Amino acid sequence: MSSIIHVGIEPSNLAEIVEGEIWDRWLGAEPALAGVNSLAELDALRGSATDGPLGALVRLAACDGGDDEVAGIAVVHQLEGGVRQLIRQFRNLTDDVETVVVEALWEQIRTFPWQRRTQSYAANLIYDTRAAVIALLLPDTTRRGPKPVVLIDPQSGLLDVVAGSREPGTDEDLCDARDQLADLLSWAVATNAITPEDARLLVELVAADRGALDTQGRQWARGACSVAAVAKVAQHRGLCTKTVFRRRDQALASLRATAGRYLSEVA
Repeated sequence: MSSIIHVGIEPSNLAEIVEGEIWDRWLGAEPALAGVNSLAELDALRGSATDGPLGALVRLAACDGGDDEVAGIAVVHQLEGGVRQLIRQFRNLTDDVETVVVEALWEQIRTFPWQRRTQSYAANLIYDTRAAVIALLLPDTTRRGPKPVVLIDPQSGLLDVVAGSREPGTDEDLCDARDQLADLLSWAVATNAITPEDARLLVELVAADRGALDTQGRQWARGACSVAAVAKVAQHRGLCTKTVFRRRDQALASLRATAGRYLSEVA
């Protein structure tokens, strides 16, 4: 099922709706779209070439910008790859993960602070959507009663991977670790081992490090212990790096202290 179903218009139908009058209106409002002639051309762009046109759509879609919901739907289409990645990451936390992720993304698009964020639109939207989904789903697991089923190999060394003290050998290991991390943090919040804010911080750090892995061509993930990830998260949150280091270290210490209990309960 395409994630776009949750905003009501299929990609092909959207292209037809936008072509002509709407596209001309968007061009008049946003010169950054001048280099592309259609949504299909924008979808074919890769890398940094997408940032300017996508930013134009984001400004058009924001409530305090153009307040154009059709532009917002176009942004959702453009970010479908990132949406699907989030759906895979959080699929064990809710039966309706697709709806949750797309609705969280929609909120981020409509409230995007375009006046102070002027680049890296796709990365910022997916980053903020991930944080919003964590904020919604992890606290919910503490109110449901029964603990979620956790699928993890007790010998996997997940805590070591998260903390960056063991290097996973393949991309598949990284994907597995991300999925297991969501389960681990869900359990830790449900049992009050860490707070929801601790969980969100660790997820952001691991995601930031994974982003560096993709863009910098590093061979190994460093997990939450990546200095670059700490700096990125600190900048995004408007905090000093020492504060992020301190909160991260406290959260990891709590997870390590409860590791034996976690493995005994889920094994």
